[in-house]
Amino acid sequence: MNCGNERGGRARWVAAGVAAWLVVAPGGARAGTFGGFSADGARYLDGGSRVCAPIAARVGSDEAPRCEQVDAAAVARRGFRRGRPQPHDGFRAAANGRTIEVYAPGSAEPIATWRAAGIVSRVVAVYAGDDGRVIAVEYETRAFGRTAREVIAFRLAPPASPRGEPAGAAPAPGDDRPPGGGRAAGEAPGSRSAAPATAGAGEAERRAGDVARAAREWARAERHYRAALAADPADVAARYGLAVALARRGRLDAALRELHTLARADRNRAGRFLALARTDPDLARLRKRRARAFDAALAAGDRPASAFDRLVAAGGRWERPFVTCQEAGVTLRLNPRRLTFVLDVVDECRGVTDRLRLDGTWEARGADALVLTFPNPGADDEVTECSVRACPDGSGEDCLTCQLDRDLGFTLRPVRRGGD
Repeated sequence: MNCGNERGGRARWVAAGVAAWLVVAPGGARAGTFGGFSADGARYLDGGSRVCAPIAARVGSDEAPRCEQVDAAAVARRGFRRGRPQPHDGFRAAANGRTIEVYAPGSAEPIATWRAAGIVSRVVAVYAGDDGRVIAVEYETRAFGRTAREVIAFRLAPPASPRGEPAGAAPAPGDDRPPGGGRAAGEAPGSRSAAPATAGAGEAERRAGDVARAAREWARAERHYRAALAADPADVAARYGLAVALARRGRLDAALRELHTLARADRNRAGRFLALARTDPDLARLRKRRARAFDAALAAGDRPASAFDRLVAAGGRWERPFVTCQEAGVTLRLNPRRLTFVLDVVDECRGVTDRLRLDGTWEARGADALVLTFPNPGADDEVTECSVRACPDGSGEDCLTCQLDRDLGFTLRPVRRGGD
């Protein structure tokens, strides 16, 4: 394929799916719109004079914050402080079309999603209040051909003590409840809320567990994760959350049992949590004190490799180098924790370089399928299925083949760690 033909094919693809990607022009963004949280955490400052109330952190929100214009004296009285910029392992946010997703530390599931009025081109920064219960996300959005910087803040659910058990109470010695959420020996009936009867209630319990985990309230997190598993024992996110809560409460053997159960689940669903377990700071103590048992627990599900295993075994990066005026270079980066991807295409011919970047979400299926979903605001998302097969050259490596468009197909090889 020559570069002229590939450039033409790619141009048709981009023209057909132009709404699925956005190039942010440099300049035009006003910096520093987030002015900080008030001393009591009840308000945040948008710009220099717009004071707003955080909205409740929940999934599926499109609520507009309630704001008012105030003078400099009113701003000074409320004692706004910047808040803590979040590190990579703290609270984080991601943009997906018009939706902002907020994640608790170490969580693979969002604790809040919020739909903005316009396309969100990128998340600029995430801040947490001093009490860790209010989170601000500064982001950029495109409107009328210009880039504007905005901010939205979320208030996390307040802590709640389970019935009959003080918040943060330590379990009795040997209190290792079964994974399904049954009562421990000696636990009085009714001391905990009844297990949810539906999958919807189970999901709500899991999200409540994520909020409790973000607040570092491990007893409450454990209670919610157990309730979620009582409703759906196959909920891998709740299973992982329970393992983390148990580890943080010092119940290392119980945490290992949950990881062992997780490793035996469908690897295409559980794989991202098994990958996260190896670096999650909340499991550092478990990895250090039970190193062999930890490795054995994660290996409990060893079986013929799933598509997930094959896709991320080398780190999740796949590429084809470009050949000037013959083949475009393609790099695909798969994030195994967030299940997001970035696809870069670079073409160079006669001194002219074309670049294209697309992103979206991915899913592994079966033993050899990768599904890429490209967000397409205002229309149906575009979905492409790729296949993982042994490379035909007899090297023993896997090759990844995708056909994104009639004229844009490619075969990629894994990039081994340390080879970047």
